[in-house]
Order: sequence, then structure tokens, then C-alpha cells
Amino acid sequence: MVDPKDPQSGNPKKKPTSEKAVIAIEPGTLVLIIALLILLPLLATGFISQ
Repeated sequence: MVDPKDPQSGNPKKKPTSEKAVIAIEPGTLVLIIALLILLPLLATGFISQ
């Protein structure tokens, strides 16, 4: 018997569902990334302007 939920079972019209790659980012990591993106250009500008 053919399983209707099985994407490999003889129904050529249906493509198997593609799963999207999702990376889970914790809030603390997101805050750290945003802080680095803001502070590193300021730090570099301070060193260049000396």
C-alpha cells in the first residue's frame, strides 16, 4: 500500500517539502553583535584621529 504522506511514493507532481535553514540566535548574542558593530567603528575612529 502507498503511504500518501511519503514524498517518495509514486506521485511525481508533488515535490518534497524543503526545510529552510534557520539559525537560532540567543538575545545576549544578538546584543553583543550589535554592540560590536556600533563600538568597533568608534574605537577605530578614535585611534585614527589621534
